[in-house]
Amino acid sequence: MLKKTFIFLILSFLLFISCNSNKAIRIDTLKTNLTGKTLQSPSGNCIVDYDEIDKITGKRITGLKQETIFTYTNENLKKYFTNRPFMTGEASLSKTNDGIVFLNLFFIIDTKYIKVWYNGIAAKNMMRITMINGDKVFLENVLNDTGENDLKNNKLIYRAVFPVNKSDLKILKKHEIDKIGVLWNGGFEEYNIYNIDFFIRQYDCLKRIK
Repeated sequence: MLKKTFIFLILSFLLFISCNSNKAIRIDTLKTNLTGKTLQSPSGNCIVDYDEIDKITGKRITGLKQETIFTYTNENLKKYFTNRPFMTGEASLSKTNDGIVFLNLFFIIDTKYIKVWYNGIAAKNMMRITMINGDKVFLENVLNDTGENDLKNNKLIYRAVFPVNKSDLKILKKHEIDKIGVLWNGGFEEYNIYNIDFFIRQYDCLKRIK
């Protein structure tokens, strides 16, 4: 259910783009549905999480499976989270058939009672990506998200979507990621990335889709 809601939010943004662009490409059917398939690239393999056409925009959107890119526990919380992280960050890339690339982030928090600390993440809030070589990329979130409780698993999930333009793409597909800094409604927080080649590999996989 969470995944479907997330896809709907992305497609709502795509509808806005398609209404304001003369370059929108509409297709009616997929010749090959890649959902569940493994894409191979020199940087590594990726699994396609969804591959579908939006009935409103007529655009194909293909998203790769989420990967864990960081874990984080604030110093003040480490005495409570001794054998598990307070927050897990998962990410995936998605792409439309006319070449728009999105970085999709899920922030999964291990308690529903911490929601007030972050107060959600708003559209136009920025994220700073620091590369291993010191370069920095700034991306703008396009969703308003106040968090959604997964009561079954006792988690709180925040979601953010960042379109990636061509100039930023040149940097992200070339260098590994060191850190990301996220501007929450409640303040700024930075996370160390351990899955440093995530963007390079997933983008390499998306390039294989014709």
